[in-house]
Amino acid sequence: MVDLTTHVTSAASPTPGPLSPHAMVAALKTNLAAVEAEVVVAEADHKRAVDEVARLALYHQRLCAQRDDYKVLIVKGQCHDDLFGMLPDEVLLIVIMFLSVQEVYNVAAFVSHRWHNVTNMQVVKRAFRSIIRWRQYASGSLKPTVLVGHSDWVRAVAVSPITETIFTASRDNSIRSWSGTGEHLQTMVGHEGAVVALAVAPDGRIFSGSWDHTIRAWCPKTGEHLMTLRGHSGSVFRLQFSPRGTLFSGSEDSTIRAWSVDPDNGVHRHRLRRTYFGHTRMVRGLAFSNNGDMYSASWDRTIRRWGVSPEEDQAEGIPEAVDTVVTSSPVVALVFHVGRQELFSGSVDGGIRVWSPALEPLRIFDVLDGAVETLALSRDDVLFSSSGDGTIKGWSPASGTLRFTFKGHGDSVVDLTI
Repeated sequence: MVDLTTHVTSAASPTPGPLSPHAMVAALKTNLAAVEAEVVVAEADHKRAVDEVARLALYHQRLCAQRDDYKVLIVKGQCHDDLFGMLPDEVLLIVIMFLSVQEVYNVAAFVSHRWHNVTNMQVVKRAFRSIIRWRQYASGSLKPTVLVGHSDWVRAVAVSPITETIFTASRDNSIRSWSGTGEHLQTMVGHEGAVVALAVAPDGRIFSGSWDHTIRAWCPKTGEHLMTLRGHSGSVFRLQFSPRGTLFSGSEDSTIRAWSVDPDNGVHRHRLRRTYFGHTRMVRGLAFSNNGDMYSASWDRTIRRWGVSPEEDQAEGIPEAVDTVVTSSPVVALVFHVGRQELFSGSVDGGIRVWSPALEPLRIFDVLDGAVETLALSRDDVLFSSSGDGTIKGWSPASGTLRFTFKGHGDSVVDLTI
């Protein structure tokens, strides 16, 4: 691949090199062709392809900042052909994230029909909306909406990707639903203990886990109770849907259970598929990779990897963990980064640790002031952590650099969702 870094201004050389706009375009085209070729084989080497695209986009960003003639040439489309418009969508969507919102919507969208179509894709609009909101939060110009209604601690939160309805669960034994503007919609009552876990099914139904040892399913529109899943002998602290739509539950009884919950001809049915034994204390964290592995985290200070592929799901006998790693502190939160193929864990000691898919230790972020309560990944590749110190922090998954700190809660932030 052509090395363009020699043409970019550095601290040691504050003056841009004598590279003409046409020479820059020629060099950039060479890079774009190579990047496009890498994206074609991204399944074999996804991380390298993404890194190359990001490097190219950063190069473009730096040139735009240093050379007005380059920005006019590329962004306003005053060259012979629409250079960035020739990129495949998967590359262009990454490159476009490195432009400012103003450049994308006030300039780039009018370059060609291709630019206009891409900038109007929902994925781009959602990404920019997220970036704008977090920048406003970080600057203090946007105040959070406060949802008031529960009579006791709120222990879990979830958002429907279909309707963007917000669901909250509380120690007052209820689940409430809210509009995006904070309007209360429904109250779901039926649990006989604190509700401490929530998960939204692919079809939009909301599932809740409770201290009463049960899991309940609810209609998101009407708040109607649909069915109750029984089997755990302890509080249900974690609910998570696998990529194949199976509901997994982690419990105080040290087990993980897998449930089929798909409706049968409109009738809500459930079936216990498997029970995973191995942990010796409560299971607080669950995460799934994209290749059929489940990861579980427990107060027994271990993280375990389990095979949950269709073949293993149909195997006879009790499933056994493929890998187990012992940590120095109880682990309460997990999230798997598909793009980086890395597992992130949060512990009671305040540490955020990074692991390979085989649970080999890779690196650790700065230790937080309070216990890590939960972890979540945003669409714009920020790792968010909530903590016992009442803060929410945003991190770069690659470097562990702290990007944001949000304050406002007066006590532990026990759950968050993106």
